[in-house]
Amino acid sequence: LSGRVRLRQPVNGYRVAMDTVLAAACVPAKDGQSVLDAGAGTGGTALCLLARLPGIALTAIENDTGHLAYLEDNLAGTGSEIIADDLFGGALRGRGFDHVVTNPPFYEAGAHRLPETASRRAAGHICGTGDRGIAEWIAACMRRTVSGGTLSVIHRAEAAGAILAALDSRFGDCLLVPVFTRHDRDFAHRILVRARKGSRAPLRLHRGLCLTGADGSESAQARAILRDGLSLDRILRGGEC
Repeated sequence: LSGRVRLRQPVNGYRVAMDTVLAAACVPAKDGQSVLDAGAGTGGTALCLLARLPGIALTAIENDTGHLAYLEDNLAGTGSEIIADDLFGGALRGRGFDHVVTNPPFYEAGAHRLPETASRRAAGHICGTGDRGIAEWIAACMRRTVSGGTLSVIHRAEAAGAILAALDSRFGDCLLVPVFTRHDRDFAHRILVRARKGSRAPLRLHRGLCLTGADGSESAQARAILRDGLSLDRILRGGEC
């Protein structure tokens, strides 16, 4: 965000990337509303949200001890609530939020080769949760979303089907936005999914975000989100792909 967000993160292991900023941009929150960052990592998405919406009440939950030290340091002085617990634990029982955002573990344990560093394993795999996978992760996030609130997810493009299947009938107005890393790519690299609890509006499939232009340079959409910190909704209303 052009220097507006600064954070400490491990030299080796999990590091903040474009997914962090895209996830934050997807959240349609307003000042005064509550936002849960589910699986907050080192706090990148939370900080991007606070840069755009300093008046939100932000809660970040993270269970990895290595990430927690960075998370606490990065969110110090922001007034945010930090919860050291698993998303499936009891710390959030009975609580609801206007918006939930998550950049969930990308790979289920046992399905892929594990990364070498512990922080990458924690960020990339649903570890320590038995047989729980993406469906259970989405279900846990849905339980924390209040009626009328939204759930925003960024994931690998091939996970779109699993995410949609995991959303229960209480969630509608589902927006799918494919993300292409290059203008000449036929297939999306990431998928943004946002749904609203209590809505009966139909699913909308956007044509997608392109992060580079035809000449290979940064696209106007990418610059608006990744550097200027604009919301996804604002970009989709007027951006060209």
